[in-house]
Amino acid sequence: MKKSLKKYFIPREENDYKPHFLRGRAVSITALVIVILFFGFLLHVGIIHYSGLTAAILPGVLTDLANQDRASERISPLSINPLLEKAAELKARDMAAKEYFAHISPDGTSPWHWFTQTGYHFIYAGENLAVDFSDSTEVNAAWLNSPTHRANIMNARFTEIGIAAVQGVFNGRSTTFVVQMFGRPAVAPAVPPQSSIRTDAPKPPSPSPATNILGAQTEPTVPEVETLYSDDSLVAVKNRAYEGSSVEETVFPAKESVRYASVAERLFLSPQTVLILLYGIVGAIIFIALVLHIFVEIHRQHPLHILYGILLFLIMGLLIAGSNGASVVRVTVL
Repeated sequence: MKKSLKKYFIPREENDYKPHFLRGRAVSITALVIVILFFGFLLHVGIIHYSGLTAAILPGVLTDLANQDRASERISPLSINPLLEKAAELKARDMAAKEYFAHISPDGTSPWHWFTQTGYHFIYAGENLAVDFSDSTEVNAAWLNSPTHRANIMNARFTEIGIAAVQGVFNGRSTTFVVQMFGRPAVAPAVPPQSSIRTDAPKPPSPSPATNILGAQTEPTVPEVETLYSDDSLVAVKNRAYEGSSVEETVFPAKESVRYASVAERLFLSPQTVLILLYGIVGAIIFIALVLHIFVEIHRQHPLHILYGILLFLIMGLLIAGSNGASVVRVTVL
Protein backbone atom coordinates (compact mmCIF):
# COMPACT_ATOMS: atom_id res chain seq x y z
CA MET A 1 0.00 0.00 0.00
CA LYS A 2 2.74 2.44 0.99
CA LYS A 3 4.71 1.52 -2.11
CA SER A 4 1.69 2.13 -4.36
CA LEU A 5 1.06 5.55 -2.80
CA LYS A 6 4.64 6.59 -3.48
CA LYS A 7 4.35 5.28 -7.03
CA TYR A 8 1.17 7.23 -7.76
CA PHE A 9 1.71 10.44 -5.80
CA ILE A 10 5.37 11.12 -4.98
CA PRO A 11 7.89 12.02 -7.71
CA ARG A 12 10.86 9.66 -7.33
CA GLU A 13 13.56 8.16 -9.46
CA GLU A 14 11.56 4.87 -9.63
CA ASN A 15 8.69 6.62 -11.48
CA ASP A 16 10.96 8.94 -13.44
CA TYR A 17 9.75 11.80 -11.23
CA LYS A 18 6.34 11.53 -12.88
CA PRO A 19 3.75 10.31 -10.35
CA HIS A 20 1.42 7.85 -12.04
CA PHE A 21 -1.70 9.70 -10.83
CA LEU A 22 -0.80 12.64 -13.08
CA ARG A 23 0.09 10.54 -16.11
CA GLY A 24 -2.15 10.33 -19.15
CA ARG A 25 -3.90 7.03 -18.37
CA ALA A 26 -4.68 7.87 -14.73
CA VAL A 27 -5.81 11.37 -15.69
CA SER A 28 -8.16 9.91 -18.32
CA ILE A 29 -9.63 7.51 -15.78
CA THR A 30 -10.07 10.34 -13.24
CA ALA A 31 -11.76 12.52 -15.86
CA LEU A 32 -14.09 9.63 -16.69
CA VAL A 33 -14.98 9.24 -13.01
CA ILE A 34 -15.73 12.97 -12.81
CA VAL A 35 -18.07 12.73 -15.82
CA ILE A 36 -19.75 9.56 -14.50
CA LEU A 37 -20.42 11.32 -11.18
CA PHE A 38 -22.09 14.15 -13.09
CA PHE A 39 -24.37 11.77 -14.99
CA GLY A 40 -25.10 10.06 -11.68
CA PHE A 41 -26.19 13.48 -10.42
CA LEU A 42 -28.54 13.89 -13.40
CA LEU A 43 -30.02 10.44 -12.70
CA HIS A 44 -30.36 11.40 -9.02
CA VAL A 45 -32.32 14.52 -9.97
CA GLY A 46 -34.56 12.49 -12.28
CA ILE A 47 -35.32 9.95 -9.56
CA ILE A 48 -36.30 12.75 -7.18
CA HIS A 49 -38.72 14.26 -9.71
CA TYR A 50 -40.36 11.03 -10.85
CA SER A 51 -40.12 8.62 -7.91
CA GLY A 52 -42.85 10.22 -5.81
CA LEU A 53 -40.66 9.90 -2.71
CA THR A 54 -40.23 13.66 -2.31
CA ALA A 55 -43.63 14.10 -0.67
CA ALA A 56 -42.81 11.44 1.91
CA ILE A 57 -39.24 12.48 2.75
CA LEU A 58 -39.04 16.26 2.21
CA PRO A 59 -41.15 17.36 5.22
CA GLY A 60 -38.85 15.62 7.69
CA VAL A 61 -35.70 16.87 5.99
CA LEU A 62 -36.85 20.51 5.90
CA THR A 63 -38.07 20.31 9.51
CA ASP A 64 -34.64 19.09 10.61
CA LEU A 65 -32.95 21.89 8.65
CA ALA A 66 -35.27 24.48 10.23
CA ASN A 67 -34.57 23.16 13.72
CA GLN A 68 -30.86 23.13 12.97
CA ASP A 69 -31.08 26.82 12.01
CA ARG A 70 -33.11 27.62 15.14
CA ALA A 71 -30.62 25.76 17.34
CA SER A 72 -27.83 27.98 15.99
CA GLU A 73 -29.73 30.95 17.46
CA ARG A 74 -30.69 29.04 20.65
CA ILE A 75 -34.36 29.01 19.69
CA SER A 76 -36.57 26.13 20.84
CA PRO A 77 -37.12 23.51 18.09
CA LEU A 78 -40.39 23.05 16.21
CA SER A 79 -42.44 19.87 16.44
CA ILE A 80 -44.49 18.45 13.58
CA ASN A 81 -48.25 18.76 14.00
CA PRO A 82 -50.36 16.47 11.75
CA LEU A 83 -53.05 19.17 11.41
CA LEU A 84 -50.46 21.65 10.11
CA GLU A 85 -49.13 18.98 7.74
CA LYS A 86 -52.65 18.47 6.39
CA ALA A 87 -53.18 22.23 6.05
CA ALA A 88 -49.89 22.50 4.11
CA GLU A 89 -50.93 19.60 1.87
CA LEU A 90 -54.30 21.22 1.12
CA LYS A 91 -52.59 24.49 0.19
CA ALA A 92 -50.02 22.70 -1.99
CA ARG A 93 -52.72 20.71 -3.78
CA ASP A 94 -54.73 23.89 -4.35
CA MET A 95 -51.72 25.58 -5.97
CA ALA A 96 -51.06 22.51 -8.13
CA ALA A 97 -54.71 22.21 -9.18
CA LYS A 98 -55.10 25.91 -10.04
CA GLU A 99 -51.49 26.36 -11.30
CA TYR A 100 -50.64 29.39 -9.20
CA PHE A 101 -47.85 30.24 -6.77
CA ALA A 102 -48.89 32.80 -4.18
CA HIS A 103 -49.94 33.16 -0.57
CA ILE A 104 -53.40 34.30 -1.72
CA SER A 105 -55.11 32.08 -4.30
CA PRO A 106 -56.68 33.53 -7.49
CA ASP A 107 -60.11 33.25 -5.86
CA GLY A 108 -58.93 35.19 -2.79
CA THR A 109 -58.40 32.27 -0.39
CA SER A 110 -55.86 33.12 2.32
CA PRO A 111 -53.41 30.63 3.87
CA TRP A 112 -55.38 30.70 7.12
CA HIS A 113 -58.37 29.15 5.36
CA TRP A 114 -56.47 25.86 5.29
CA PHE A 115 -55.75 26.11 9.01
CA THR A 116 -59.47 26.29 9.75
CA GLN A 117 -60.21 23.47 7.30
CA THR A 118 -58.17 21.09 9.45
CA GLY A 119 -59.35 22.51 12.78
CA TYR A 120 -56.00 24.00 13.76
CA HIS A 121 -56.69 26.95 16.09
CA PHE A 122 -53.71 29.25 16.32
CA ILE A 123 -52.45 32.30 18.13
CA TYR A 124 -49.65 32.88 15.63
CA ALA A 125 -49.28 31.42 12.14
CA GLY A 126 -46.94 31.73 9.19
CA GLU A 127 -46.38 30.30 5.73
CA ASN A 128 -43.36 29.85 3.46
CA LEU A 129 -43.66 28.64 -0.14
CA ALA A 130 -41.15 27.28 -2.64
CA VAL A 131 -41.29 25.94 -6.17
CA ASP A 132 -38.76 24.87 -8.83
CA PHE A 133 -36.11 22.96 -6.91
CA SER A 134 -34.25 19.67 -6.86
CA ASP A 135 -32.21 20.06 -3.68
CA SER A 136 -33.71 20.36 -0.18
CA THR A 137 -30.65 22.24 1.07
CA GLU A 138 -31.20 24.85 -1.66
CA VAL A 139 -34.84 25.29 -0.62
CA ASN A 140 -33.89 25.95 2.99
CA ALA A 141 -31.04 28.25 1.95
CA ALA A 142 -33.38 30.24 -0.32
CA TRP A 143 -35.80 30.75 2.56
CA LEU A 144 -32.99 31.85 4.88
CA ASN A 145 -31.78 34.37 2.29
CA SER A 146 -35.20 36.06 2.35
CA PRO A 147 -35.67 38.27 5.46
CA THR A 148 -39.37 37.49 5.89
CA HIS A 149 -39.01 33.75 5.31
CA ARG A 150 -36.05 33.66 7.67
CA ALA A 151 -38.18 35.52 10.21
CA ASN A 152 -40.73 32.70 10.03
CA ILE A 153 -38.13 29.98 10.50
CA MET A 154 -36.50 31.85 13.39
CA ASN A 155 -39.72 33.10 15.00
CA ALA A 156 -39.62 31.97 18.65
CA ARG A 157 -43.40 32.45 18.88
CA PHE A 158 -43.93 29.47 16.58
CA THR A 159 -43.82 26.08 18.29
CA GLU A 160 -45.14 23.74 15.59
CA ILE A 161 -44.61 23.12 11.90
CA GLY A 162 -46.21 21.25 9.02
CA ILE A 163 -44.68 20.79 5.57
CA ALA A 164 -46.03 19.24 2.37
CA ALA A 165 -44.72 18.74 -1.16
CA VAL A 166 -46.99 18.11 -4.14
CA GLN A 167 -46.15 17.55 -7.81
CA GLY A 168 -47.90 19.80 -10.31
CA VAL A 169 -47.50 22.14 -13.26
CA PHE A 170 -46.44 25.78 -13.02
CA ASN A 171 -45.68 28.09 -15.95
CA GLY A 172 -46.08 25.16 -18.32
CA ARG A 173 -43.55 22.84 -16.69
CA SER A 174 -43.71 19.99 -14.21
CA THR A 175 -42.48 21.03 -10.78
CA THR A 176 -42.85 20.48 -7.03
CA PHE A 177 -44.83 22.87 -4.84
CA VAL A 178 -43.57 23.09 -1.26
CA VAL A 179 -45.61 24.61 1.56
CA GLN A 180 -44.10 25.21 5.00
CA MET A 181 -46.65 26.24 7.63
CA PHE A 182 -45.88 27.41 11.15
CA GLY A 183 -48.19 27.75 14.11
CA ARG A 184 -48.58 28.28 17.78
CA PRO A 185 -51.67 26.41 18.95
CA ALA A 186 -54.32 28.23 20.96
CA VAL A 187 -53.91 25.91 23.92
CA ALA A 188 -51.97 26.23 27.15
CA PRO A 189 -49.00 23.95 27.95
CA ALA A 190 -49.68 20.66 29.71
CA VAL A 191 -48.37 22.13 33.00
CA PRO A 192 -48.59 25.92 32.64
CA PRO A 193 -47.05 28.27 35.20
CA GLN A 194 -49.81 29.25 37.61
CA SER A 195 -48.84 32.91 37.37
CA SER A 196 -49.64 32.93 33.65
CA ILE A 197 -53.24 31.70 33.94
CA ARG A 198 -56.12 34.17 33.71
CA THR A 199 -59.73 33.15 34.08
CA ASP A 200 -60.85 35.70 31.51
CA ALA A 201 -58.50 34.44 28.77
CA PRO A 202 -60.40 33.43 25.65
CA LYS A 203 -60.59 29.72 24.95
CA PRO A 204 -60.20 28.21 21.50
CA PRO A 205 -63.52 27.23 19.96
CA SER A 206 -64.37 23.54 19.95
CA PRO A 207 -64.54 22.50 16.32
CA SER A 208 -67.51 20.47 15.26
CA PRO A 209 -67.00 17.51 12.93
CA ALA A 210 -68.72 19.47 10.17
CA THR A 211 -66.05 22.16 10.24
CA ASN A 212 -63.09 19.75 10.27
CA ILE A 213 -63.98 17.23 7.60
CA LEU A 214 -63.11 18.11 4.03
CA GLY A 215 -66.17 18.39 1.90
CA ALA A 216 -68.47 19.21 4.81
CA GLN A 217 -71.24 21.64 4.02
CA THR A 218 -70.50 23.92 6.99
CA GLU A 219 -67.63 26.24 6.13
CA PRO A 220 -65.27 27.06 9.04
CA THR A 221 -64.85 30.72 9.86
CA VAL A 222 -61.41 32.07 8.99
CA PRO A 223 -60.06 33.94 12.02
CA GLU A 224 -59.50 37.69 11.94
CA VAL A 225 -55.76 38.19 11.77
CA GLU A 226 -53.18 40.95 12.10
CA THR A 227 -50.21 40.88 9.72
CA LEU A 228 -46.92 40.77 11.61
CA TYR A 229 -44.71 41.08 8.51
CA SER A 230 -45.12 40.43 4.83
CA ASP A 231 -43.33 39.91 1.57
CA ASP A 232 -45.39 40.01 -1.63
CA SER A 233 -48.38 38.97 0.44
CA LEU A 234 -49.19 37.61 3.89
CA VAL A 235 -46.50 35.44 5.42
CA ALA A 236 -47.03 35.70 9.19
CA VAL A 237 -50.04 36.73 11.24
CA LYS A 238 -51.44 36.95 14.73
CA ASN A 239 -54.97 35.83 15.64
CA ARG A 240 -56.77 38.90 17.02
CA ALA A 241 -59.02 36.70 19.16
CA TYR A 242 -56.14 36.14 21.58
CA GLU A 243 -54.70 39.65 21.55
CA GLY A 244 -53.75 40.75 25.07
CA SER A 245 -54.65 37.42 26.65
CA SER A 246 -52.47 35.36 28.94
CA VAL A 247 -52.71 32.51 26.45
CA GLU A 248 -50.84 34.69 23.96
CA GLU A 249 -47.99 35.29 26.39
CA THR A 250 -47.78 31.77 27.85
CA VAL A 251 -44.22 30.45 27.64
CA PHE A 252 -44.12 26.87 26.42
CA PRO A 253 -41.59 24.66 28.18
CA ALA A 254 -38.34 24.00 26.32
CA LYS A 255 -38.09 20.65 24.57
CA GLU A 256 -35.40 18.57 22.97
CA SER A 257 -35.04 18.59 19.21
CA VAL A 258 -36.27 15.44 17.46
CA ARG A 259 -34.73 14.16 14.24
CA TYR A 260 -37.44 13.53 11.66
CA ALA A 261 -35.21 12.41 8.76
CA SER A 262 -32.22 10.11 8.52
CA VAL A 263 -28.87 11.11 7.03
CA ALA A 264 -29.65 8.90 4.01
CA GLU A 265 -32.98 10.70 3.44
CA ARG A 266 -31.30 14.08 3.73
CA LEU A 267 -28.66 13.11 1.18
CA PHE A 268 -31.28 11.61 -1.14
CA LEU A 269 -32.98 15.00 -1.43
CA SER A 270 -29.69 16.90 -1.84
CA PRO A 271 -28.26 15.74 -5.20
CA GLN A 272 -26.19 18.85 -5.83
CA THR A 273 -24.83 18.77 -2.30
CA VAL A 274 -23.81 15.14 -2.83
CA LEU A 275 -22.16 16.00 -6.17
CA ILE A 276 -20.17 18.84 -4.61
CA LEU A 277 -19.15 16.58 -1.72
CA LEU A 278 -17.89 13.87 -4.08
CA TYR A 279 -16.13 16.42 -6.29
CA GLY A 280 -14.56 17.84 -3.14
CA ILE A 281 -13.05 14.43 -2.35
CA VAL A 282 -11.74 14.00 -5.90
CA GLY A 283 -10.48 17.59 -5.92
CA ALA A 284 -8.62 17.06 -2.64
CA ILE A 285 -6.82 14.02 -4.12
CA ILE A 286 -5.87 16.01 -7.24
CA PHE A 287 -4.67 18.93 -5.12
CA ILE A 288 -2.48 16.68 -2.96
CA ALA A 289 -1.02 15.05 -6.07
CA LEU A 290 -0.20 18.47 -7.57
CA VAL A 291 1.39 19.79 -4.37
CA LEU A 292 3.57 16.68 -4.00
CA HIS A 293 4.50 16.79 -7.68
CA ILE A 294 5.52 20.46 -7.55
CA PHE A 295 7.27 20.69 -4.19
CA VAL A 296 8.81 17.28 -3.42
CA GLU A 297 11.20 17.54 -6.33
CA ILE A 298 10.99 21.25 -7.05
CA HIS A 299 13.94 21.17 -9.47
CA ARG A 300 12.44 18.41 -11.59
CA GLN A 301 9.17 19.76 -12.98
CA HIS A 302 7.02 18.28 -15.75
CA PRO A 303 4.66 21.06 -16.89
CA LEU A 304 2.47 18.69 -18.92
CA HIS A 305 1.54 16.68 -15.80
CA ILE A 306 0.83 19.87 -13.85
CA LEU A 307 -1.44 20.92 -16.73
CA TYR A 308 -3.27 17.57 -16.48
CA GLY A 309 -4.13 18.30 -12.85
CA ILE A 310 -5.34 21.80 -13.66
CA LEU A 311 -7.51 20.45 -16.50
CA LEU A 312 -9.20 18.03 -14.08
CA PHE A 313 -10.08 20.97 -11.85
CA LEU A 314 -11.50 22.84 -14.85
CA ILE A 315 -13.65 19.86 -15.84
CA MET A 316 -15.12 19.66 -12.34
CA GLY A 317 -15.75 23.40 -12.26
CA LEU A 318 -17.59 23.33 -15.59
CA LEU A 319 -19.74 20.37 -14.54
CA ILE A 320 -20.62 21.98 -11.20
CA ALA A 321 -21.68 25.10 -13.12
CA GLY A 322 -23.62 22.84 -15.48
CA SER A 323 -25.41 21.21 -12.54
CA ASN A 324 -26.99 24.57 -11.76
CA GLY A 325 -28.60 24.59 -15.17
CA ALA A 326 -29.24 20.87 -15.53
CA SER A 327 -31.28 20.76 -12.33
CA VAL A 328 -33.93 23.15 -11.06
CA VAL A 329 -31.91 24.55 -8.18
CA ARG A 330 -32.80 28.17 -8.81
CA VAL A 331 -35.48 28.01 -6.17
CA THR A 332 -38.43 30.38 -6.30
CA VAL A 333 -39.69 31.30 -2.84
CA LEU A 334 -42.62 33.30 -1.62
